[in-house]
Amino acid sequence: MHPSGVQFGLSRGLLQRRGEEILLSDQLLETISRQAQMHVQLGRPAIRGNFLVDITVRAAQDGLGNHYQGRREEIVPFFASVVRQNPVSIQKIEVSGAR
Repeated sequence: MHPSGVQFGLSRGLLQRRGEEILLSDQLLETISRQAQMHVQLGRPAIRGNFLVDITVRAAQDGLGNHYQGRREEIVPFFASVVRQNPVSIQKIEVSGAR
């Protein structure tokens, strides 16, 4: 993820630092987990990769609420990176460029 996307996510509680790693925040992961559990409890088909990404994007959007303000240069890298992440390793965010 581009450093400006990381800054956007960190400043809005969507990402967190754990040592040198940048991870999805615990609160965001909890929201993703609740949505996935609801999906399963409703008897819907197994969650596949793209649907997990959709859940993650919706959870991030919900986490922002009305505080969606930010520079396009920050918002776009954040959401573009979330969409590109491998769903299996979605918790750990790869940071590109200098920190």
